Amino acid sequence: MLALSFLLVAVFLLLKWFYSPSKISRPGKMAEHKCEGFLASSDKQHSYAVNIASRINDAREKSSNLFLRGASAIQRYLLVQSDLNNMSLDMPESVLSLGQGAGGFINEILGAEYRDNTQLLVDTLGRYISRPEAQDFTTKCATEETHQCALPWTTKQDVELFEGVAEIVHKAMTRTVVGNDFQRSSGDLQQLTNAMSSEVRNPWAWLLPSRMHHPATMGALRARDRVREIFAEKLGRRDAAAIAGGPLEVDLPDYTTYMLNEGFTASRMHLLSSIYMALMLTTHGSAVASISWVIVCLLRHPDVMNAVRSNARSRSGNPVLLQACIKETMRYYANKKYLHLAMQRDRASGTDVAVQISLHFRQHAISSSQDADSWMPGRWINAENKLVDLNDERREGTECPSEKIRMIIIVQVLETLLRSYDISWASPSQPQTVDFKALDFDKIGLPWLKGGLRVKISRRVWPELVGGC
Repeated sequence: MLALSFLLVAVFLLLKWFYSPSKISRPGKMAEHKCEGFLASSDKQHSYAVNIASRINDAREKSSNLFLRGASAIQRYLLVQSDLNNMSLDMPESVLSLGQGAGGFINEILGAEYRDNTQLLVDTLGRYISRPEAQDFTTKCATEETHQCALPWTTKQDVELFEGVAEIVHKAMTRTVVGNDFQRSSGDLQQLTNAMSSEVRNPWAWLLPSRMHHPATMGALRARDRVREIFAEKLGRRDAAAIAGGPLEVDLPDYTTYMLNEGFTASRMHLLSSIYMALMLTTHGSAVASISWVIVCLLRHPDVMNAVRSNARSRSGNPVLLQACIKETMRYYANKKYLHLAMQRDRASGTDVAVQISLHFRQHAISSSQDADSWMPGRWINAENKLVDLNDERREGTECPSEKIRMIIIVQVLETLLRSYDISWASPSQPQTVDFKALDFDKIGLPWLKGGLRVKISRRVWPELVGGC
């Protein structure tokens, strides 16, 4: 057995050497490149990197074969090791978010049946969240879970912001997807998805076949199997209650009930745990980062904090400034992640573009903007005090259903916190002592803050309760 292991390692190292980046033509030297199959469109990628604005649609069409999930382990290794890693294609968000290709190697963990049904499940999720009833239910879940978590925080000296928000987001998303009867298992599900997130970031988790029993792969598979057991147990109880003559609730607003009511998806209910895990792995981290960083930025800009809080607490409730803060925060920290990854890999040879393949998140980039390294929410508001969209128009129609769910939760959690609670620094020295540039890029999606940040949460003093106006 030991000899076999050494043999496998030797073969892998030989293949790694044979297909090493130095043996692949550099992007600037691809005129004579004749390779077929996986690397056939590398010259198109170079053109894309040189002139993004004019080549974006061409790259999407001509390079789509790069994102087929049938790539071998060696091909996938090349994708993240060679100069191809310096190219970032404008792929649809449904590809990047829910694992339909290079945008998410989580397919290796979730299994072939999920991969074969991904588009069907994504389409069903899209139809679900497009309904006003589903959006209202998601809003309700986010509001209630924010209060349930934030009220106990008001009795504590301070709380860790990112971890606290992570709990809110996870509970809200769980209720939206699978309903209220999963609430008691929410803590277990959060621990399991966190474990999967840690393992799935390990390259060995998707590079090696699962039968080779690498610890990262096995850890992710154990967490996956436990999630499946929880789902089987909860869904089994629903079936048992219906068989026993109990009430069959067909009008519940969660995604699970919606799937059951759609005839052609009801037969795939055993895949519900897979799309739940995919949704959590690809959406949860960025949602937590967005909410937390908006709060941090507002604390660091008291004038903007006062304006946003005033709007949230007024009867008119104009959300434009808050939405601008959210958009600007997502843009700012997405650019930070792109810059970090580009610096790790140098710039694409022969170009001035520092980009890379976005495996797990969407870049909320602005086509052209001034002061891109400054947090300026005002750039999203026009002279008529209306929200403007500065994102590339070519992204229209590519939004993934998971992003719609994420945005509803982000907005509602922030509105609830700002309307009903006062948020302040845990200590007056934090603005000077905390290194806000120390970002944790190990998270899937937008970066968090290394070491976290402690803040104080207190209940809002309502003027009408103290004789004010």
